[in-house]
Amino acid sequence: MLPKNITVVVGGPESPNRPSYQLASVNERCKDIMRGDKSLHSLANRELKRYKLNFMQWLMLGVIDRGPDTGLSVTNVADQLGISLGQASTLGSSLVVAKLARQRTQLSDHRNRHLLLSARGRVVLENSDTAVSASFDVWLKTIPKQQLTFYHRVSKALAHQKVDVLK
Repeated sequence: MLPKNITVVVGGPESPNRPSYQLASVNERCKDIMRGDKSLHSLANRELKRYKLNFMQWLMLGVIDRGPDTGLSVTNVADQLGISLGQASTLGSSLVVAKLARQRTQLSDHRNRHLLLSARGRVVLENSDTAVSASFDVWLKTIPKQQLTFYHRVSKALAHQKVDVLK
């Protein structure tokens, strides 16, 4: 049985069914987070279409770009993005085919692939970052900078928080 009194404080507009002094349920808060996340993805994807990229490919380009000059292993990329090795391999292959990334294999072990950003990939990443950033600036202009900074800190902390599943 679930506890009925789990609540979190929520800011923003009042619900017509609930006065602003009441607390939102965890369910409502999760719904708001999911809607915000969906909006962020939709806005980014709209900009990324011009570059023939999807959101995950764009994120992967950024991870590869921040890696060492020798490239990043597909395993390392998967870990940084929080996706499976199979998904990272497929995404990496799509970037190689699009000539946005290059891959190196070790002579001693051909299973060990490293991804590097190509010159074309660097230009596409820089241009797409600028386009997505400009769209986000317009979308988020009504939110005070301090709140955005705090939101980013919380998001980053949650992204690195370990989740222990109850047995």
